[in-house]
Amino acid sequence: MRDCDLVTSQNPFSTGRFSALYLEALADYRRGARCARRERP
Repeated sequence: MRDCDLVTSQNPFSTGRFSALYLEALADYRRGARCARRERP
């Protein structure tokens, strides 16, 4: 599971490492990966 909000809260142009992780997250999403659920207070 991924925290899908994490990707959108980062600067997508920060580093090559981030870009690689971002593309990996997109690939996971296309394969049907689920996002982590957040606990509501």
